[in-house]
Amino acid sequence: MSVTTARSDSPTSVRWHPIVALVLLAIGALNLINIATPWGIGASPDSVAYIRQARVLSEGGSVLGMGTQWPPLYPLILAGTAAISGDPFLGARWLHALLFCVNVALFGVLLLRTTESRWIAVGGVLLLVSARPILTVHAFAWSEPAFLLLVMLSLALLAVHLSGPRPSVLALAAILTGLACLTRYAGMPLMLVGATLLLFRRAPVFKKPLAEATLFVGVALALPAAWFAGVLAAGGSASRALAFHPLGHAQLWQAVFTVTGWLHAPATTPGAVRLLLLGLLLLAGGAVLFWRRRTLLAPTWRAAFMRLLLLFVLYYLGFLALSISFLDANTPLDDRILAPVYVTGLFLAMAGAGRLAQTANRPLLRRAVSATLGLFLIVQLATAASWLREQRSTGLGYSSPVWLQSATLEAVRALPADVDIFSNAPEAINLLAGREALSLPRKNAAMLGERNAGYEDDIAALQQALETGAVLVYFDAVANRPVVSLPELEERMSLTVADRLPDGALYVAGSRE
Repeated sequence: MSVTTARSDSPTSVRWHPIVALVLLAIGALNLINIATPWGIGASPDSVAYIRQARVLSEGGSVLGMGTQWPPLYPLILAGTAAISGDPFLGARWLHALLFCVNVALFGVLLLRTTESRWIAVGGVLLLVSARPILTVHAFAWSEPAFLLLVMLSLALLAVHLSGPRPSVLALAAILTGLACLTRYAGMPLMLVGATLLLFRRAPVFKKPLAEATLFVGVALALPAAWFAGVLAAGGSASRALAFHPLGHAQLWQAVFTVTGWLHAPATTPGAVRLLLLGLLLLAGGAVLFWRRRTLLAPTWRAAFMRLLLLFVLYYLGFLALSISFLDANTPLDDRILAPVYVTGLFLAMAGAGRLAQTANRPLLRRAVSATLGLFLIVQLATAASWLREQRSTGLGYSSPVWLQSATLEAVRALPADVDIFSNAPEAINLLAGREALSLPRKNAAMLGERNAGYEDDIAALQQALETGAVLVYFDAVANRPVVSLPELEERMSLTVADRLPDGALYVAGSRE
């Protein structure tokens, strides 16, 4: 992959329009999601919660009755797909294919606008399209794809305003920021990013930076605040308790493994080597920032956008640290949660490579950059091809042959409608069998990072429910859940196997033998 910029193209070089190439790559991205999801859109426990909310909304339910554990915009969008597909679970597949297409196109256009290099723009898009973390978040029914779109649009519009005061553009950026917060609470850093740069820009609108920043935050906050107030007025309550459970060693190591995994470090790579890789990555990034520090302060759209991206990464990571420490100790620092860091990091890396190639006077340096990016792209394309083959065969989460052809789920469908069900995978029963099910007692309060104080009461309630006719459905394929194990249940209460199946079993109280 050549990193020669558009400016340095010779008159005899092959001419092609980069927008055409970007459109073709975006269409290819749409098809990639369809290729990866022949069994349906990927579904995790969170996905089931989104789809369940969307089904309620598509049947006339109120957005104010959803509670506040998750923001409402993504379930609302899913509910809208039911008008075409008949069910949000089916519509999510085409929605995510479209979101991938749009996200790829937007990424490419912004990179082209930033670097003025068609090769860098196309190369960056190829790296984005072939990135396993980005493929994964678009192939699952998660809110991240919509969130990424809103983040990039909001930052791009903020950059337009910062490069030349346009109040209408600032208002639109604020609205998009509010919508990002209604998609994921992690959109809150966008408000701080905008407020910070609005306060410290050199030529604020009306020469009143505080008023401008206040207006931006006020408009951005209006939509999520109105929704939250509406939920509380409708009788709902905040579902995330405030408690101190600091970011731990395990989560920090998970973040290190996640980021070094983006660099294609093998799974067996020792921790010390991963730390070295991460240190070199940060050192290289810091060196480029120091080298281009004056350019980043220029009053141009390009410089403003780069400043916004850098600040967003810092504030987003800070938000995650605070959220884990005070709101949800169970938040993993995995590919999904760190996807915004991947996208912004890739953009900054490609922009830096493009600027280096544009300003470097040494052909050897340009060739080294080209060779490095080309080699990385080859490895990433091979990784993406392997991932696609695997997902076409095994499926993603609950959208897989293991679950879609589950004999245990078929037995659940045959249960009388008035039978209460408890399970170690209640979300699978809800999604695929269309039945309500309750979770087995949880040993830990995951969000609080501590033992469930009501565990013994939950065990007693389960035993009483089984004695009055409820059924326990236990799936063998579900592992590493923080719920009571089957051996412990068999030890603590009398259970009888009502139906033994290849992938699980149905149990009733022993008194019903």
